[in-house]
Amino acid sequence: SFRFMGGIRLDDNSKYGLSFSPRLAGLYIMNKRTSFRGSIGFAYKAPSSSLAWQSIAYKAGQGHDSLIYLAVPNPNLKPENFMSVELGIIKNYKKGLNLNVSVYYNELSNVIVDADIPAAGLDLPLAIVEPDTATVLMRTNSENSTKKFYGLQGTFKWNDLIKKVHMNAEL
Repeated sequence: SFRFMGGIRLDDNSKYGLSFSPRLAGLYIMNKRTSFRGSIGFAYKAPSSSLAWQSIAYKAGQGHDSLIYLAVPNPNLKPENFMSVELGIIKNYKKGLNLNVSVYYNELSNVIVDADIPAAGLDLPLAIVEPDTATVLMRTNSENSTKKFYGLQGTFKWNDLIKKVHMNAEL
């Protein structure tokens, strides 16, 4: 009546090192028509190089020999952490009607966000820092925030709705 499956994902990133991401899923078959399932998994998402190394500046000054920076790189970005939990039921009714419903919860932590950083405190070669260019955009990790996603999803399927042509319907 019970089935379990587990897994481990190991990532060895040259910048972020070794990451261990376990997963576990289970299925309980109550009878021929009803089963319950659940799963939990963890992962990490390394920042893409376009996030970590984004740099936008344009030439300015009288001889166009200076720069106004709009965005600067952050080589110190850390990976985001991800957790996912799902619970579900599969119910098979007579006459080919099937119900598959699940609820889920996903959580993302160490979220990468946009931050306005004072330009004067950064080592920006050839930078012009004026009141309207006093800050620059830098992507950074927000260790105190999380993104949480909740959801409910379901599928209703009716097999052989029109038996003559073997037509199924799914919603």
